[in-house]
Amino acid sequence: MSAFNTSNIKTGPGTIYAAPLGSTEPTSVTGTWPSGWVKLGYTDGGSSFTTTPTTGNIEVEEEYYPVEIVTTSKASGFAFSFAQFTRNPVS
Repeated sequence: MSAFNTSNIKTGPGTIYAAPLGSTEPTSVTGTWPSGWVKLGYTDGGSSFTTTPTTGNIEVEEEYYPVEIVTTSKASGFAFSFAQFTRNPVS
């Protein structure tokens, strides 16, 4: 796989799906998805995914600056605002 593979750049609209925890994850974004996955519906403004790492310094007496900075935890989030409101997911 080339580091510069333009076919990996996705453009245009996407679809947000959800499933209960433990559901089989899809192996492809095309074709039929495994049981339990449903489309959630239209959004107002798309979606955003964030990842926030927390780091810690490894310090030793003989150096002024940390000799290493390590990741101690990572929090991720996914946010969107529905443009439609319904009790039932889109089929």
